[in-house]
This record gives sequence, C-alpha cells and structure tokens, in this order.
Amino acid sequence: MVQEERLLDNPTRRSLYHHILAYPGVSFTILRKVFSTPEGTLRYHLRQLEKGERISSRLRKGRRCFFPAEGSDLQISLKDRAPDLSLSPSQERILFTVNRRPGMDQKDLARTLGMNRFTLAYNINRLMEGGLIMRWRDGREIRYRYLSKKELDHEIIRRAAIDLLRGGISERTFNTIKKTVEMD
Repeated sequence: MVQEERLLDNPTRRSLYHHILAYPGVSFTILRKVFSTPEGTLRYHLRQLEKGERISSRLRKGRRCFFPAEGSDLQISLKDRAPDLSLSPSQERILFTVNRRPGMDQKDLARTLGMNRFTLAYNINRLMEGGLIMRWRDGREIRYRYLSKKELDHEIIRRAAIDLLRGGISERTFNTIKKTVEMD
C-alpha cells in the first residue's frame, strides 16, 4: 500500500485525484481522454488512489466510474439524511458540483458538467424534489446550491408557518409538523 503522505507526490496521480474531486462519477473513458496517458499508467494511478482510500469506483451501466472516497463530508451527510437514497451518476455529479461551487446557474452547470441542458433540468428537478438542492433567483439568473438537513428543516417549518398564517393548516397540524421535523 502506498504511504499516505507520499500518495499525492506524483503529479499525474495528484491531478487525477483533483479531477475526480471536481467531477465525481467520471468514467475511465473520460479520464483517458482528459489525461492522454497510456491506459496501463492510468489504471496504475487509479489503483493506487483506491488502495490509499482517496477514491472509490463503481460499475455504472457497464462503465467504471470514480468518486471521492466514502469519507467525504457530503457523502456522510447524504447517508444520514436518506440511507436508501439512490442517485443516478448524473445526479451525483450535479450534487457534488453544486456543493463545491454554490451559486452556479444552469448554463454554468451544463458547461462544467458537459451535460445537455434538458438532461440537467430534469436531474435538478429530481434533486429539488428530494430536498437536496435549492434554487433562487438572482436578477435574471436562477442559481443553485446544496441544501443541508438543517436548512431543509428550517424551510419546512417556515412554509408550514406561512400556511398556518394563511389559514391553510391548523395550529395542531403546524405543531405536529414542527415536532416531526425537530425529532429528525
């Protein structure tokens, strides 16, 4: 096993690791195109990063995809929020990108991820329905950011309070919602 302090001394391996951090779910094929290194060399460095527990890989639709190691803050947060959450590779890439660079608009996200804007919009809507990201209007732009569990709970209570004030729900229902959210 490669020593932890020496793992990222190699410039190719360090660049590869940073690329996987920036683009979680990137496939081996894409990494070969981006790095223009021989296949054997690329496989060696990826294996070293996996042995050093910096990255992990999964087979997705017949392609080997690489992700930051399981210990990343975002992955721990997601497991706590929804242990049975199943995200597509595209949704994982969107979520990690929005978490790393909050405030990106849809055009920037599409360009950064190399994704069709319609595919991106579909996946963003799924992530918003799951309470994982939120959008807000900034002038003419619509921007996105990761929504933490605490922020989601606050938003649920805020919307329930608005419904209570407008007469849409009873005070009893509001208190039930509030207790349920605070217990999680």
